[in-house]
Amino acid sequence: MRSGSIRSRILLAALVPLVLAVISVGALLLTRHAMEIERNLVERTVSLARQAAMLAELPLATGSRTNVQAVADFVERSVGIVGLSLTDRDGATVDNRGNVGATALRMLDGKPLSVQVERDPHLVSVVHPVVLFALPSSGSAPVNAGASPGQRVGYVALSVSREDERRSVARLWWTGAAILLVAVLLSLALTRAATRAVAEPLAALSTAMGRVARDDFSAQLPETGRGEFRRLAVDFNSMTRALHAARRGLRDDVAQATAALDARTREAEAANNAKSRFLAAASHDLRQPAHALSLYVAALRQGLRMKGSDVSAALMPAVDGIQAASRSLDALLNAVLDISRFDAGVVSAEAAEVGARALIDEALTVLRSGASERGLRLRSRVPDVTLHTDATLLRRIIDNLVSNAIRFSRSGGILVALRPRRDHVLLQVWDQGSGIAAANLPLIFDEFYQVKRSDVAQGGMGLGLAIVARSVRLLGGDIKVSSRLGSGTCFTVTLPGTALPRRNHVTSVMRPVTHDRQLVLVLDDDALIRSSMQTLFSALGVSVHAEASIAPLLDVARQEKASVAAIVVDYRLLDGFTGIEAANRLREVVGAVVPIVLITGDTSAERLRALTASGFPVLHKPLDSDRLLAALGMSGGGE
Repeated sequence: MRSGSIRSRILLAALVPLVLAVISVGALLLTRHAMEIERNLVERTVSLARQAAMLAELPLATGSRTNVQAVADFVERSVGIVGLSLTDRDGATVDNRGNVGATALRMLDGKPLSVQVERDPHLVSVVHPVVLFALPSSGSAPVNAGASPGQRVGYVALSVSREDERRSVARLWWTGAAILLVAVLLSLALTRAATRAVAEPLAALSTAMGRVARDDFSAQLPETGRGEFRRLAVDFNSMTRALHAARRGLRDDVAQATAALDARTREAEAANNAKSRFLAAASHDLRQPAHALSLYVAALRQGLRMKGSDVSAALMPAVDGIQAASRSLDALLNAVLDISRFDAGVVSAEAAEVGARALIDEALTVLRSGASERGLRLRSRVPDVTLHTDATLLRRIIDNLVSNAIRFSRSGGILVALRPRRDHVLLQVWDQGSGIAAANLPLIFDEFYQVKRSDVAQGGMGLGLAIVARSVRLLGGDIKVSSRLGSGTCFTVTLPGTALPRRNHVTSVMRPVTHDRQLVLVLDDDALIRSSMQTLFSALGVSVHAEASIAPLLDVARQEKASVAAIVVDYRLLDGFTGIEAANRLREVVGAVVPIVLITGDTSAERLRALTASGFPVLHKPLDSDRLLAALGMSGGGE
């Protein structure tokens, strides 16, 4: 607040009531005084008319014009008279002086019985009857006939100018205005002097508070004067010093807390990075034994089917349990490693043209055997269109949503539908499972959350839908779920972009193994994986040649080119080659007719992008035999 504003408000608060009071009282007094002047003028005029009536009593009664003129001369010499008229009782003018005015003449025509007074803006007119009170003494002129004591013998009409009255009133008002002006000026001077003592300390306080608001705690008020303002200055200065000290201490505390927080943040980031690096580095080694275990179990199941029914019946339940445990281990390991990759920020969306029908059909081919085991119908309704999206993330979304639907469905069917819209695409997964309660719907995408259902065996870690939600966000989409208990559930994924008609591309076609091709080549630097591959394919009646390096496998491929049915290549190799380079070398030898599948346990985003861009089908460790055989176009022997 500015000092001028403070002073103006105080001045207004002090002067306005004073000025109004002075004007009101002055106007009242001046009005009364002006009325008094007018009343005095009227009384004076009436008094003159009465005196003139008394003097003209006998001259009018006797009809002596000389005496009437003498009376008129005497009255006319009075101050302010502008008109005089003396008439007899019949209204005939005996003497007339000056201008008695139209008002007086009108009153004379009426022959009033008493004194009449009229006022107009310029004159005060009085008509006074002349009454004979006593007859003249003997020796005097005789009175007119019919004149007797107590009777009217004539009228006196006087008109007095109001000019002096107006001048007196004008002087009165000017004097009052001058007194009012002097009073206002004096009050203004006194009020300004009083407000200066209030406004200046307040203005100084306002300025000092503004400096404090701008973190300038050096602002101080002069501790002068006496009374409340001096105490205010002392208290304000004490407050600013205390605030300055507290601010300095708080700044030091914040600096220390910030330093400690930075240190802890760096420690947390270092620990998180170490965890991510550990998981990324260990993912291949963690996946290898789980991958080998899955292949060994598949080979064991196939071998038991070739044995006698008694042996198969006795051992198959145990093998089924081992296989279920292996698949559960695979799913848990994949989920944990996927979540760690999301947390580490190494997963990013790399958009490219993706054939929607081919990708979904490939995913459902792998998942169809699991649906068949539970008696479920797995169907798709996908137009042959191209999407501009990340194939790996989209495949992960489909795998998790369909696997979730298979797990929580006991009968009926599962439908995967792709519905193109004008500027987006809807991917829907419908099931006829047990449904989800409305209270649980907001929680199902949280990590480690699992809906407790009495009719479904619990398993997993509750990470599948969390991975789906994160993948959808990376694609810039949205996911919604609607469900009804006992009827089923529908997950709807909205993906941005327009679906385009599918264009023909020259790609390697996965052809099933034919009877004249019964040799599978395996390139993997891990002896355990090579052994499990040989066991699996041998159980299926397929010959296997496994090598740890590319050179001897190329020699076998050249020699057995006509018999090679499929090739399985690990991404990590010991002789300086990557799986992509090795697959390209083998493709040059065997041609495009032979399916080549890359297998990897790596989770780094760069390697996954390179694998996706290679054009070869990619399977991630650990995987079960069904996925591997489906990718190679081979049957699991009725499994």
